[in-house]
Amino acid sequence: MIELKDRYEILLRKKIRVFYHSDFENNNNIKSILDEMPNYEKYKKEKVKSVSGFNRETMSMEMQPCYQNPLLDKEQEQYFFKKYNYYKFLAKTTLESINPKRISENKIIKAEKLFETVEYHRNEIALSNFRLAFHALKKSLSVLEQADASVMLSNAYVDIIKAVDYFNFTLGIKFSTYCVWVLKKNASKIFKGIQKDRQLIFCSFGASDDDGDNDCNYEVPDKSSKKTSENHEIKDAIKTLLDKFKKRFPNRETERELFILENYFGLDQKTPLTLEGISGFLNISKERVRQLKEGAFVNLRILANELNITL
Repeated sequence: MIELKDRYEILLRKKIRVFYHSDFENNNNIKSILDEMPNYEKYKKEKVKSVSGFNRETMSMEMQPCYQNPLLDKEQEQYFFKKYNYYKFLAKTTLESINPKRISENKIIKAEKLFETVEYHRNEIALSNFRLAFHALKKSLSVLEQADASVMLSNAYVDIIKAVDYFNFTLGIKFSTYCVWVLKKNASKIFKGIQKDRQLIFCSFGASDDDGDNDCNYEVPDKSSKKTSENHEIKDAIKTLLDKFKKRFPNRETERELFILENYFGLDQKTPLTLEGISGFLNISKERVRQLKEGAFVNLRILANELNITL
């Protein structure tokens, strides 16, 4: 069991960026913050339509997050961001009220629950805007191979989650406008880094690409001990993420995704396998293995960003 002091330290390491509104401390207005969202019935119908409107078997894994939630209108955006920042305000004030010399377990529990609520609302806002990633970047995505397009989309999803945290809802502009600007601003940098990032991942684990060829054509410093240490750090980071991944994304594909990632990266002293090698173990197609791997990468990147872990 984690000690109270450790739990307190974990909470202190969480970044809280609050855009303050006077309603947060006005008891008469707090009820409106916590009320049902505007046009909720319409939103529910659109959400059902979004979920039922695509086939999970035919749509690629990296595209599926784009259609989990419908886009929000301006009034709904304001509602969600005000509520999101209100819970951040409560989390921050609760954390600041804790005496580090006499830590209250009740306050720690309250703060932990508030941070969970903050993350829930952040993720709901992000999911409602993930489709902006495809629409903002479709010109770039159209000239990339599918695997590279998946990496670019997963980076864009992380950018959207960060944008939710940095968006100042008090200015009155639409988040979607701000978000598209952020995505296009970062697109060029992401586009240029895709090939290098993929090569670094393949080479760090001694793994080959999908065709069995290792095309790591960049210069590696001749410092084997340092490289070995860095590889262990990367593997340890991914092991940590996989443990949390299992709890965060419980669904029917999780066990297969974990098996694929563990064998793809050669964790726990396993020999790294190609996608074709993994497909033989699972008795599914190489393309299906690739889809599961890329889908898991999206979730891993989101989780890594939350935990400030660099992959």
